[in-house]
Amino acid sequence: MPLDKDTQGALRTFGTLGHLGFVLGGAALLGFWVGSWLDRRFGIEPWGVATASFVCLAAGGWEIWRILKPLLTEDGKNDRPQGR
Repeated sequence: MPLDKDTQGALRTFGTLGHLGFVLGGAALLGFWVGSWLDRRFGIEPWGVATASFVCLAAGGWEIWRILKPLLTEDGKNDRPQGR
């Protein structure tokens, strides 16, 4: 049974929001894991966790912006082409 456009849009929105949660959660966990390793390896506690968490959360925030930017424009298209 095909879905109507409203249902498709709602499911797409839920999928995007779920993806954002995984991106931010994954960035936080990766930053903590890498930072803990750096702290143990070089004995620089707490600077490894703080630095790695900041870098990974900043990268996660950037990725979230890239995901949301097309959704926030009026026509759903980026002003610039994708890629570098």
